[in-house]
Amino acid sequence: MDKKKKTIELSARLSAVAGMVTPGSRVADVGCDHGFVSIFLVQNGLASHVTAMDVRQGPLSRAREHVQQYGLSGYIDLRLSDGLSLLTPEDKTDCVILAGMGGRLMQRIIADALAKGLVISQYVLQPQSEWAVLRRFLREAGYRIVQEEMVLEDGKFYPVMKVQRGAAGSAEDGGTDSTEDSAAGSTEDSAAGSTEVSAKGSAEETAAGRSVPVEIPQEMADAFGPLLLAGRHSVLGIYLEQEIQKYDRILGQIAAKDENMEAARRSRLLKETYERFFWGK
Repeated sequence: MDKKKKTIELSARLSAVAGMVTPGSRVADVGCDHGFVSIFLVQNGLASHVTAMDVRQGPLSRAREHVQQYGLSGYIDLRLSDGLSLLTPEDKTDCVILAGMGGRLMQRIIADALAKGLVISQYVLQPQSEWAVLRRFLREAGYRIVQEEMVLEDGKFYPVMKVQRGAAGSAEDGGTDSTEDSAAGSTEDSAAGSTEVSAKGSAEETAAGRSVPVEIPQEMADAFGPLLLAGRHSVLGIYLEQEIQKYDRILGQIAAKDENMEAARRSRLLKETYERFFWGK
């Protein structure tokens, strides 16, 4: 590989996605578009090999041109594929990237892979919509969130999460969490409809290697991200403020009370979450 070739520069959103890949992984980049994330991963040593996949021939052809332009054909394999349909166990993929698509589509792709016996240990996910649907599915499918970020770019909010298969500390995932993976803590499901997150506490507690458990109602954890809430992520705070204002306007415009039940429920969840985690921050 020619290390002197200019390095790909990614947007803040895609940089957050790439930054969650464990260095040296064998990655599948689903919906690779022009292939820039795949190229960035190889150039920066984040991936030893990438299988770049797209369901459309046009973007895949442009990705192939870019891969050849950067001299990385030996490191990036390109496939015309619907989701993970053409990924096999022989590819020895450690991590799958799904970015820039809806949460339900991500759910379908992961569920289809599980149905055919293709179990991926880690996913890096950047859903454009239906965040709660995706987080709930992941939890029920045995994936736990080990890292979360939220990016505000060009007026839009983008959650990014790294999920890992298996319960915390199990043999299935190697039994350990690296500091990088657990930057904001780790999550465990509880039968009481809440998630307990180990979040960083005071400077004294952090220095002593202790963590502060934070119990988060499951509905809030699914809707807004357990680690984002536990860490009181500043961008999530901005998102909640804007959503509260938006739903206040919506409710003010709806006259009939029986027509605004869903909007009222969403508004209540937003306000309760903001007051619990961000009020007076």
